[in-house]
Amino acid sequence: MRAITTWVPGRGLAGFDRGLDEVFARFFGDEDAPPLLRPEAAWMPAVESMMREGEFVVKADLPGIDASAVEVSVEGNMLMIRGEREDKHEEKKGDRFYREVSYGSFARGVGLPPRIDPESVKATYKDGVLEVTVKVLDRPGARKIPISTH
Repeated sequence: MRAITTWVPGRGLAGFDRGLDEVFARFFGDEDAPPLLRPEAAWMPAVESMMREGEFVVKADLPGIDASAVEVSVEGNMLMIRGEREDKHEEKKGDRFYREVSYGSFARGVGLPPRIDPESVKATYKDGVLEVTVKVLDRPGARKIPISTH
């Protein structure tokens, strides 16, 4: 059964309107754009996490960043990844400048599962991808129960 709701003209267009504002702000370099729409705004690298063979694995896409500019730490129940992508070259033609890549400092926190071994944290960096692995300890009293079939 469907609920009856009030129809509001244009309700679904609000997100579309914000999206267009963002496109124009990025393309034309709108100085009056909200801070998050400005090219110099902070950026966040894409991060994914998963369980793999008893380890918690976090991968962060860090293209164009030297490994020496990245810091990995465990703070309480959070894995913290910090770094900075520096703008080394800027080309300007006429009175306009166009950039799709964001630069600046970033900090990402990823929640860790309970019962990890903080001494087992390892970080590797290859082809612009940071991979951090942490061993997850078995829960006390937990064990796998084999299922027999007849």
